[in-house]
Amino acid sequence: MCVDILKVMAGGNRKPTRIMYKANLSWTNLEGCLSFLGERGLIKSVVEDQGVRYEVTERGLEAIDYFSKVESALRYPSSLLGAKNSNSAIHFHH
Repeated sequence: MCVDILKVMAGGNRKPTRIMYKANLSWTNLEGCLSFLGERGLIKSVVEDQGVRYEVTERGLEAIDYFSKVESALRYPSSLLGAKNSNSAIHFHH
């Protein structure tokens, strides 16, 4: 959930309401994650005339990169998917 928020923010969405909608979260969950991420130095808040916006820090960008690598490593390789699917059927020859 918090990684999704980081990704949404890195994609250019920095206002809380936009982040909430793009990450598909409730306001309560968003507030908890923003607090969690801020306490760990992954994001910072910037107060402007129009309200608060959030920015991903360098540490936050490193976290996104790390989790992207983990997600990539956990994906089933497409080359194996094809082999797996072709071996899933049993063929009988007469």
